[in-house]
Amino acid sequence: MPFFLYKSAHIPVTQYHCQGEPLPTDLEHPHQPSVSSFLVSPEMVQFTQKHILFHNTPTWGHQKPIIPFSMQILRSRPNVVISVLTCADVYSKLSAEVDKLPDELREDAKVRFHIIDISGVIFNPLPPVLEFEPTFKAIFNGETIKCLSSGKEYNLPPVTVALIDPFAGYAIEAIREISENKTPYLLWFTGTAGVGLQYFRQTPSEKLNMHTIRYGREQDIMPRLPEFLDSVTGETITCPGVATMYDYEKYPQELPIVGDMFIHLGRKYIASGQGMIIVSSSSFEREAIDATKKWFSSLGQVVYPVGPSLLPDTPSSAPLTSARCDAQVPVVEFLDRMQKKHGERSVVYMSFGTFFWPKNPEKVWAVIEELLATGTPLIWAHPSPFCVVPEDKLKLFQDSDIAFEMQWAPQKEILSHPVTGWFISHGGWNSAQEAMYYGIPQIYWPIGADQPLNAANMTLVKKAGFELIEVRTGEYGTRKMYRFKDSDPKDLPTFTVEAVRREIRELVTKLKGEEGLAVRKSFEKISREFLSGWNEGGEARESMDTFLKSKSRDASPVDGNNPRPFQNRPALLMSNSRTHGTRINNTMEHIRSQSIVNAIWHQTLPRPSIIVVLAVSWNSFESRGFGFISRIGGFGIRSTAGSTMSTSAPGKRVIVIGGGLAGASAAHTLLEHGSAVILLDKKPSLGGNSVKASSGINGAGTETQKAHGIEDSVEAFTKDTTASAGDDLARPHLIHALTSNSAPALSWLTSQFGVDLTLVTRLGGHSIPRTHRGKGGAPGWAITSALIKKLEQAENGTVMKNAKVTKILQEEGSSGRVVGVEYEVNGEKKVDHGSVVVATGGYGADFAGFLTQYKPDVVSLPTTNGDHATGDGHRLVQNLTGAKKGVLCDMDQIQVHPTGFVDPSNRDAKTKFLAAEALRGVGGLLIDRAGKRFVNELDRRDAVTTAMQQCIDDGKGPVRMVLNVQAYETLKAHCDFYISKGLMKKYPSAKEFTDDTGLSLDALNDTFTAHSGFAAGKAKDPFGKTNFDNADYNVNDTLFIAEMTPVVHYTMGGITVDGGAHVLDADGQKIPGLYAAGEVIGGVHGRNRLGGSSLLEAVVFGRLAGENAAKDS
Repeated sequence: MPFFLYKSAHIPVTQYHCQGEPLPTDLEHPHQPSVSSFLVSPEMVQFTQKHILFHNTPTWGHQKPIIPFSMQILRSRPNVVISVLTCADVYSKLSAEVDKLPDELREDAKVRFHIIDISGVIFNPLPPVLEFEPTFKAIFNGETIKCLSSGKEYNLPPVTVALIDPFAGYAIEAIREISENKTPYLLWFTGTAGVGLQYFRQTPSEKLNMHTIRYGREQDIMPRLPEFLDSVTGETITCPGVATMYDYEKYPQELPIVGDMFIHLGRKYIASGQGMIIVSSSSFEREAIDATKKWFSSLGQVVYPVGPSLLPDTPSSAPLTSARCDAQVPVVEFLDRMQKKHGERSVVYMSFGTFFWPKNPEKVWAVIEELLATGTPLIWAHPSPFCVVPEDKLKLFQDSDIAFEMQWAPQKEILSHPVTGWFISHGGWNSAQEAMYYGIPQIYWPIGADQPLNAANMTLVKKAGFELIEVRTGEYGTRKMYRFKDSDPKDLPTFTVEAVRREIRELVTKLKGEEGLAVRKSFEKISREFLSGWNEGGEARESMDTFLKSKSRDASPVDGNNPRPFQNRPALLMSNSRTHGTRINNTMEHIRSQSIVNAIWHQTLPRPSIIVVLAVSWNSFESRGFGFISRIGGFGIRSTAGSTMSTSAPGKRVIVIGGGLAGASAAHTLLEHGSAVILLDKKPSLGGNSVKASSGINGAGTETQKAHGIEDSVEAFTKDTTASAGDDLARPHLIHALTSNSAPALSWLTSQFGVDLTLVTRLGGHSIPRTHRGKGGAPGWAITSALIKKLEQAENGTVMKNAKVTKILQEEGSSGRVVGVEYEVNGEKKVDHGSVVVATGGYGADFAGFLTQYKPDVVSLPTTNGDHATGDGHRLVQNLTGAKKGVLCDMDQIQVHPTGFVDPSNRDAKTKFLAAEALRGVGGLLIDRAGKRFVNELDRRDAVTTAMQQCIDDGKGPVRMVLNVQAYETLKAHCDFYISKGLMKKYPSAKEFTDDTGLSLDALNDTFTAHSGFAAGKAKDPFGKTNFDNADYNVNDTLFIAEMTPVVHYTMGGITVDGGAHVLDADGQKIPGLYAAGEVIGGVHGRNRLGGSSLLEAVVFGRLAGENAAKDS
């Protein structure tokens, strides 16, 4: 019987509760009117609680994905309660995961997400969980059930739909029998589609009998495991999107302890329900997903890909509240210590998960010993109950200062730490997803189940990992693999312990070299694509919504009853005024936002209905109610439904144009101030030029400088920036805004986003070392990607890619206030309303436009800018049609960077890779064709460019940059990337270089000798160089050399703004509602930008724009 909400009655929204806890309803919310103050007609509000039940085999890899998928459901559906019936060990682990959730989501989960231990401790996951059947029967009959771990009792509503592991056949049989096939169920599959295709389309073994499936005991099942092994014929296995292999390759180790019993259970039940929810995505395995959909469609079923299934939290933000979490402290301390001593990405993490363990551990010890022998920092976790570690092996860790051993490891804390570089794993799908989430490529040691296929796909098909081959054991594991079918016998693996040691030594070399870098780049690309599934319009989000709206056979959908016809539904006027409400079309008086939103959500209004909101406290309504309205198609903070009508909410809504660092900084600042944000970018991916910045970010008076003993000040930074800008174009108010906010900007990046900025160097034009970066790769990528990743997970933020803004809208009348934008997405025109922040970057690739118009002499030069840098934002502001129009300034000020790489394979390419100024900052030299220096490498960019251009014009080119080993090691990640692209070449000594180029070895030796003397103070450098890092150059040492050319790099001109990032009109007056940040603004740098100030400008003015736009809105 449904519940109805009346004016004078306190009636619960839900039909269940947990004994000893308050009813899970927020109708009686502090500081809000009580339920009795609302008048709602019975036909208006019907609350229908929906119940999703999960049950999986008690292995952690099958259980863990439940949490993130459930949280996505709870976020989008306030009428859903979720229960997980499991064992004691999984109960504690799932509870720990819930404790790590963000506050708001965690509190919601504690009310609507119930982890219920029904069986106590389970050691072996193979036998059926016998307690499931009576527990489900109790729920079906409306009886109370009890959690054995917590002692809490639950009265749960009837199960709307069950999501069951295909290996839990006992649960499927119980649901069918008890409900008489009335409770619908879908299969919950936590592997890849490729694995499902290769393993589960065959006929299950006839030896699977119903008694074994439902009631078998451990002593009955374990002796029979060999009976379930598939026959091995040596045939070739092929299926869509999966690496080809021989059938015996799915047994890479001695017979797995689980045998093939799980596989045969999967074959029996994988297609037995109303469909399957699979924790994978088309972005990762499109061919396999498409083939799986076709297979299920032929059976009248649907496949819902919902990968990735990873928690949207920051592990370090979770309190260390449990005994298990106490283990995180020494691990993190070890990681911090390794980072300080060995640098980023130096630690290898090794774990086979909570169940699997190689049957022959001698090869495990060999791997550990060789990693330590090569000086590779190592964390080893061994939670499997089958792992027994001898005392002498434990002593290896006790005696080493680069090794850490533990039974259970806080895996997310390890993988998210910047020092972790590689993950040795069995390759199970759960670990693979977590590795992708944190961008840590894997070294595969498959043992059984889906692992051999995952390993082969990532290493052979995607070239995004390494697989250990010599570690294989057993009859099948040591047979010739398909990948070696044409190999010379002498090149085949031998599978000995000594061969394992040799393989590890070779692997360590690969990890540190070009092959390791290439694998990491491939892995990171795959990860970025895979993790987009939960973005707005992503496959996972749409699959979830389709599943929740679907109707399984005779059951109602999770989303509830079908909506009534539109003409029978009134519009609503919603008000949280403290005086009185207004009646419109027979609606209601004095309603409160959250309760009426819940009412609407539970089918009171159809989705096309109109909702008007009058709110005294908009922030309260927005934070608690507006997200729900967006989901039923009305006004909504996150709604981006296809319509030319605005979907914006009134009030604190701001539109950011541009997805680089300036736009991301503005968006995060707006979110911090309580505003809702929609970020629009015309490209299919975010980042812009910001991700390319490779030298660092400037800051004066930072904690990093203090830690390095560097004394700096805002005044010194201001003086350097003013000198660089030139007296005639220096604008003190903008320079002060940049320099005075520099240290707080860097502190914000490190504290809020975990960006590593622990290194500092001096670039050209700076009197003091103040350019910050981390120990890894390009700082632009590190900073920008950290902000983008967090922004795409933000509750109140919407990111729309491929969205090109065509017009900025203004109010009619004299104010000229900016009120929104028009834009196009996939050819469809849309409008959104709110204040606007323009952060579209510069015009360094606009050769036919602004460059020709303002600086035609640079049009012949190549550029480092992407094709997005075409001055779009400049034109949007310049072409305002209202009472106030924006103006541009300094448009002829184009920075030509002195050092762009000349690619020997494509010398005439118009777009070049930038040779980071940091290369010169750490000691790189510039030489002409005679091997002589001709400039102070650390002079301002404009001065170095002038000297280079003169050298080339005088016929003394090409110009080359030379680095010694010390300079290379300081920027190893940069240099290895350049080498992998063929832009930089490594020479064992100067002789090989001079032989290659015809340059005089004696002349080069004279240059090196003279430079070393200048560094030692024996003479004064004729070019004025006074700072010498890594100055010891010797013709007998290894050198790293690349050819250089000047390139259009940065545009100092742009939109005129004040020191608060407000856009100004021709009279110097603010245009209300319009802000700009990043390279799109003009006047900050005058005639020349100092290296390291582009990223700083993006963050500082992005923050200023966000802060002031939040106040304005």
